[in-house]
Amino acid sequence: MQAQAQREDPDYAKKKQALKNYRRNYYLALKKKDPDYFKKSYQARKEKDPDLVKNLYQASKSRKKIKEKMQAQAQREDPDYAKKKQALKNYRRNYYLALKKKDPDYFKKSYQARKEKDPDLVKNLYQASKSRKKIKEKMQAQAQR
Repeated sequence: MQAQAQREDPDYAKKKQALKNYRRNYYLALKKKDPDYFKKSYQARKEKDPDLVKNLYQASKSRKKIKEKMQAQAQREDPDYAKKKQALKNYRRNYYLALKKKDPDYFKKSYQARKEKDPDLVKNLYQASKSRKKIKEKMQAQAQR
């Protein structure tokens, strides 16, 4: 479907990127206006639909299955798929290694900047990790029943 859209419209990639940028800027503006906007929004959705977490998890699982099917199809259609995927991984790794070589403290500085912006960053990252783990455990327990 995406390939068809690209064939029909040569500016498809530019338009898609512009839409991504628009959405990102929109959400950044919302967050700047009210830092707790997303927490409040999520809380309101959760009150409205008590099964929200489970539904989001299910949707995530189904998206993952679809992605796996698409990857399997891509592998069948393109015998060099695995090589291309590995090349992309290598490119990303080399890019980050180059950043680190250029400035050994790049990631520390980046993390420090994020931490200054959000003093609760470590706690929030830890909480998010814990909650993802709990949700995963609950879903696995339900699946076993």
